[in-house]
Amino acid sequence: MQWQDLFSSNILDRGYDYYMSDNILEMKHQSHYLLARVKGEQDYHVEIDLNNVENMSCDCQYFKSGNYCKHMAAVLFAYDDKPIEEEKETIDVYEIIDGLDKYQLQQILKNLVDNDENVKEYLLSLTKHISLTDEHQRIKDIFEQYRIIDDLPEVLKQINHWVKLGYYQESFELVKDIYERLIQLVKQHEYFDECQNILEMILNRCDAYLKEVIYQWLVGLWNFEIQYPIIESLLFEKSYFKDKQELKTILLNTYQQNQNRKDYYSQHRLNSIKTWLKQF
Repeated sequence: MQWQDLFSSNILDRGYDYYMSDNILEMKHQSHYLLARVKGEQDYHVEIDLNNVENMSCDCQYFKSGNYCKHMAAVLFAYDDKPIEEEKETIDVYEIIDGLDKYQLQQILKNLVDNDENVKEYLLSLTKHISLTDEHQRIKDIFEQYRIIDDLPEVLKQINHWVKLGYYQESFELVKDIYERLIQLVKQHEYFDECQNILEMILNRCDAYLKEVIYQWLVGLWNFEIQYPIIESLLFEKSYFKDKQELKTILLNTYQQNQNRKDYYSQHRLNSIKTWLKQF
């Protein structure tokens, strides 16, 4: 039996007119059902079982009286004319997680720990806390007692690890401490590169608030008279703060204040500023 046999000729004609008049507002194909919204005196909702077309419904009064209606016919005409693919049923993973009991969650975590070292490290990190007071003292001791030499690489390595575990604010505070102490002693050092690498990791992962804190810190450190590549690289050469109109203003003001200086170093700095301004 074709579906048309279920309808009277009058209803079929009216259903076809409904279809041709673009009265079908929405139609979906889910789990062998057609679900449609059809315009009428109000919006009517049609549901049709494609595995058994006789099993269909509409919330109009005509169907409630026991008859197949024009809204159903319109939907079937539309589907015959332009069949739509069945939508894949989406599975909400979070709903599945919410439905797991404690034993199931424990088994899943144990399996992840056995097969993924990163998961293991993350879980272990939850039992640890960074003592910023102790770490700042450690950094202070290195600079004041050992003059930055032997122990600093180990500290930087530890900070790098903390970034990977998600301690962005704490890691920034420690890198900030190291960098501010470094620039009091030297203008260039391989440890500057290490600090920059860590800061870039943080900037790529942290939220907008911490990114703004880092930005303000870098702006406060920038100085026309002294070239510190890490500051200029992050502020002007990378893309972390390109949306900052303030950077353009800072560069323009600095250029205007120093443009009449003729010494080689100043000219070099002015040329750098002109290069940076081109990206704004």
